[in-house]
Amino acid sequence: MPTECNWTNNNIACVRSWAFLRVLKQFKEVFGPAGKLTMVRFAYWNPAATPELRRTDALALATQLDNMFTTGLGAKYEPGFNRTLATNSMADVLVSADKTLCEFAVAVDEAYRFTGERM
Repeated sequence: MPTECNWTNNNIACVRSWAFLRVLKQFKEVFGPAGKLTMVRFAYWNPAATPELRRTDALALATQLDNMFTTGLGAKYEPGFNRTLATNSMADVLVSADKTLCEFAVAVDEAYRFTGERM
């Protein structure tokens, strides 16, 4: 069952999603209002892209984030997840125009366990 979206700086997945996507220049918004950003507001979003090309772009961004999470931060996959499932889960949100950054953070939270995260 999907986790409810709760955009807060007390959730490591929210903070990490915001920070890394901002570092990757996907948006410029500060933390608070960024949670409501929809995917169409991200820099990678190309309104002229076909669904197939958008999926390819989303998977490339998700793979980059997976590397940052696992290699850079030492995050581990949650039970039932691996690299493929985690990147596909993130890409599923990234290709949905009306999904928010908060909803993206839910997908991240479901796929990764970050150091210092409460159980």
